[in-house]
Amino acid sequence: MTDTEGAQDEFAVAAGDLDQRHIGLPFGMSRGSTTIFGTLAGVRLQPEQVVVWIDGVPGADATLRLSPDDTLYFSRSTWTGRVQALLAEIARGSHLPS
Repeated sequence: MTDTEGAQDEFAVAAGDLDQRHIGLPFGMSRGSTTIFGTLAGVRLQPEQVVVWIDGVPGADATLRLSPDDTLYFSRSTWTGRVQALLAEIARGSHLPS
């Protein structure tokens, strides 16, 4: 994924490196021919397995059992970041037509 300036908008995190900072962030990952997108609701780290819960998904589909080496991709662009950028733009007055 790239942003409007052409820079990479995502960063990779190994499942075994997930922590509380990733909770609530949208992510994507591929498993074979399946691509999964969701919002990280919770993580349980174990030596041989990482269990990830996806927010808003009911039942057994809400969990992914991953290897600690599996990679999840998170967007650098968050709603908080977008709102902060918009507020900064408004404060500068740069959103107004010339």
